[in-house]
Amino acid sequence: MIKIVLLGAGNIAKHLYEAFAASPQVEILQVYNRNLKNIDFTKAETAITNKLSDLAKADIYLLCTSDNSLSDLSTQLPFEGRLVAHVSGGMDMDVLSGKNRRSVFYPLQTFNKNTAADFTEIPICVEAEKKADANFLMDLANLISENTHFIDSSQRAQIHIAA
Repeated sequence: MIKIVLLGAGNIAKHLYEAFAASPQVEILQVYNRNLKNIDFTKAETAITNKLSDLAKADIYLLCTSDNSLSDLSTQLPFEGRLVAHVSGGMDMDVLSGKNRRSVFYPLQTFNKNTAADFTEIPICVEAEKKADANFLMDLANLISENTHFIDSSQRAQIHIAA
């Protein structure tokens, strides 16, 4: 069982929540957001918090926030040495704080909260500093998508611009 904490409550967080919640191999331990009102998509089925100090211990922390907040949020995480990924297509993996294991889990899709997303068809691009983390991310991606790829930051930026 892969244990996940989602940080953020926007479009991509909602859709990733739904995709992971449908997988019997994934347990979403918690969703974090500064404003608890915005985490309505969990329907009270998952723990929520607005305090970084209360984050549960997970296998991976997915930062589903705006590009502008990724660096600050990753620096504020109250732990070290854990796997942290952002979901941005346009940001380098190095935007994340080096105190944790940095990675990217990028679904190549524009998301709208009111439009269903079929993750089985959405390409997911992964990148990580360590090979074991990249393999873990690929295993996670394969649980929700049939279209997964290892790519680096420069490749992802080109794909993001083209999309």
